[in-house]
Amino acid sequence: MRNRDWLNNMALIDMLNIIDERFEGCFIYRMNKQDFDSVDGRCEKHGWDCYNCIATWLNEEHKN
Repeated sequence: MRNRDWLNNMALIDMLNIIDERFEGCFIYRMNKQDFDSVDGRCEKHGWDCYNCIATWLNEEHKN
């Protein structure tokens, strides 16, 4: 299986979680243009569970 196929067959949440686990810092913070207000309190709210936080973030409305 090519890497392209492996990625295309993966759920988006799983792909983002893999990225989050391999890089330092908060994935949501980076995706929100390093806006601290956008992540303030998220860790505690989601029980310090990055997978749960990212899954919730995927269902939120995008803010420009």
